[in-house]
Amino acid sequence: MGDLDDPRRLAQFRSSLVQLDSDGVLDECVRDAAARAEAPVALVTFVMSKVQLFRAAVGLPPELEMSRAISRCDSFCQFVVQNESAFVVNDARTDPRVPQAMVRMYGITSYVGVPIRAQGEVLGSLCVADGKPRAWAAALVDDLASIGMRVSRRLDQMSSRMPSKAPPDLASPELEDRLERAIRSLLLERRTASA
Repeated sequence: MGDLDDPRRLAQFRSSLVQLDSDGVLDECVRDAAARAEAPVALVTFVMSKVQLFRAAVGLPPELEMSRAISRCDSFCQFVVQNESAFVVNDARTDPRVPQAMVRMYGITSYVGVPIRAQGEVLGSLCVADGKPRAWAAALVDDLASIGMRVSRRLDQMSSRMPSKAPPDLASPELEDRLERAIRSLLLERRTASA
C-alpha cells in the first residue's frame, strides 16, 4: 500500500514535471487512452500533497481546464496511488469507495485509472472517465497499463533532465497553494452561479 505523503514520492514532483505546458508524448497518450476506452475524458494526473494536478488532458469541463487541478481529497486517482494498482469504478453514484464531489460537480460517474511512475515512485495515474455508468471491459485495464508505461518512460526522461549534482528543483508549496486557491475560487463561482 502506497503512502500519499511519502517524502520520497513527493520529492519526485520537480518543477520540470509539473509545468502545465503541453508535452507531445503525454498529449498523445491521453488521446490514445480516450480512443481505446471510447471515453470523453482522459488524463495524466499527479497526486501531490494537497492537489491533484492534470498534467495532460482531453475532455475536461471548462472550469477544470482553467484550474488544471482539483483538491486531492476529491480525486479518484488518490486510490490508484494508495493501492499502487488499477482502480475501476463502474458507477460512482453508488460506490462507497469514492468521494462524491466529482460526481456532484462534474458528473463523473465511471472511471478507470492505472499507476504512472517516475524513478520508481507512483506519482499519479493515467485515467479515463465518463459521465455515464460503464461496465468497463477487463481488457481496458491492460490497454491503459500499456499506455501508462509510455507515460512513465516519458516522466523518467523529464525527471532525468536535471543534472545529478544539482540540488532538487522541487515543485514549490506555493504552486500547490496557488492551485488550491484557484480551485476554491472556481468552486465559489460555480456555487454563486447556481444559486
